[in-house]
Amino acid sequence: MIRIIKYGTIFWICCIATSMARAHPIHVSVMNIVIDTENKQAAISIKIYRDDLSIALSHAHNTPIAIVDTLNDQYIQLIANYLKKHVKIESNGENIFKFDTIHSEIEHDICWIELTINYQHELQQLRITNSLLTDIYYDQSNLVIVSKGDAEKGLMFNYSIIKQSISFQ
Repeated sequence: MIRIIKYGTIFWICCIATSMARAHPIHVSVMNIVIDTENKQAAISIKIYRDDLSIALSHAHNTPIAIVDTLNDQYIQLIANYLKKHVKIESNGENIFKFDTIHSEIEHDICWIELTINYQHELQQLRITNSLLTDIYYDQSNLVIVSKGDAEKGLMFNYSIIKQSISFQ
């Protein structure tokens, strides 16, 4: 009996060590927002680790979700719903983070998400909420880079800082 417990313990230690070897040591996402003042659009691209996004979607839906090399419409809809819950971009008190189409692709261990939002009035000041993966990882960092014309500004979000403002005056 002790031999079975001993080998069982060794087995689980090996399983944990193997899974930890595949995990990446940092939890980070990067969001780029490029504001096109001429067309009143903002192009948004998000770079997020595929395994982190799979865990977040699984957690949100209480069912295992594994993002594979290709994303079907069902996965893209799950990603869109997750983004709508965890990202908000406000201007003049109005949430402008509204999108109809989303494009996503997998490149190695990274999920690239691209979308475009339209806005009506000039974007001088933005209030950004970004809580991507902060419900999963306490050490999650979310970098947001906003470009408007020649100006570029960056923000860093984490578990304790999920809302920040940025202005282009």
